Amino acid sequence: MSAMDAPDKGADQAVQQKQALKRPAVDTRADSKKTTSPSGSIQSVFTKPGFENDADIQYSESDKGPYTVFVSRKETDPSSGSSLKTLRVAQLLHKHNVPDIAEGGIKETGRNKISVTFNKPQSANAFLKNPVLENSNLVGHIPRFHIFRLGVVRNIPTEWTLEELLSGICTPPNFGEVIRARRLNFKSRREDSVTWVPSTTVVLTFTGQRLPDKIFCFNPRTVPISEFH
Repeated sequence: MSAMDAPDKGADQAVQQKQALKRPAVDTRADSKKTTSPSGSIQSVFTKPGFENDADIQYSESDKGPYTVFVSRKETDPSSGSSLKTLRVAQLLHKHNVPDIAEGGIKETGRNKISVTFNKPQSANAFLKNPVLENSNLVGHIPRFHIFRLGVVRNIPTEWTLEELLSGICTPPNFGEVIRARRLNFKSRREDSVTWVPSTTVVLTFTGQRLPDKIFCFNPRTVPISEFH
């Protein structure tokens, strides 16, 4: 081997050493991530028939104001059209004689969302079906947080289905019914793997604007309720 070949060989060895050092680092990181897929964290949910669609949500006579309806364009793509303007929506509703809108009750709440507040719950419910929305390529819905409340119950056996749980729940007088249950999961770590396991904690959705401090589960069993944050 000539003296000119020696430096080239040394350079090749240096490159090979660097590559050898890089490979184990990549392999180690890959082996350390022995976790379940994101789908493993999906929680089980049961909703009573008739309450699955937000479009079916309406105010009741016992609900307290404000009676607000959110109005937005049907297109979900922000680039599909210009943003809604408060004055244009106000003009549109005035032109079509939409009744019982509260004074100062039309406000912008986002680029593609306007809130319209009414004086009475019946007026807000009727507005959802007003042809002016459909004819103007708009859609209205009542926000869940205006008429539903979330509460947490604990120590619910994991072998119970959520449908079974809801079938046995009664609420105190003058409180709304439970329409939805969602069981929370928790992470279980074993060696290098992580799995999601159903817990005994369940989040309940109540109709109405008040949350009871207890419910009756398979009467007369009393279960305390805490507010869900």
